[in-house]
Amino acid sequence: MKNILKTVYPLIVISVFFAAALGLTYQMLEGKINDTVLKEEQDALKAVLAGAVTFDKVTNNGDPFYIGYDSQKQQIGYVFKKNKTGYGGPVVMLIGVKNDQTVDKVFVLAASSETPGLGYKCVEKTWLEQFAGLTRDKVPGSKADYVKYDLDVITGATITSMAVANNLKLAFEQLKLAAPVPATNTNLAHTADGGAK
Repeated sequence: MKNILKTVYPLIVISVFFAAALGLTYQMLEGKINDTVLKEEQDALKAVLAGAVTFDKVTNNGDPFYIGYDSQKQQIGYVFKKNKTGYGGPVVMLIGVKNDQTVDKVFVLAASSETPGLGYKCVEKTWLEQFAGLTRDKVPGSKADYVKYDLDVITGATITSMAVANNLKLAFEQLKLAAPVPATNTNLAHTADGGAK
């Protein structure tokens, strides 16, 4: 019994020491981690809504979304984060929509389960650029709609292409609830504390 205690006691002391050290390290770095995550989120939002410098997160109806403001504190559009299933798993996207309710830019945050060389092409900037300027009535509902609206479907990856289209459709549906009428830049001002007035 004494031999067991001699073996276990140092292990307990070492475990407690390293647990305390890990907890202290996390506390010291938590603020920096949160700041980094917030900066990355802001950069991603700015990437899909040109000209936006600040954002308000809106959580009142359904999924949260963001309202973007320019340097003059005028509303310039919205950003939606959507997630539909592709061939191999979720296709997570950020979708920037301007006040005139046209797509500004889209960005795929995650599609790592899509087939390499086929479905994974949905992350390519050149393919995503075709959605700029797209309106609610031009979102493809089928492979035939891609052709009808002069959009390129990913060859051999129709399911992934449709996941992207379905994410766009979800963004426009949420936009319809958030802003049924296109906003104008003259009516909305943005306060310094981050809220619209």
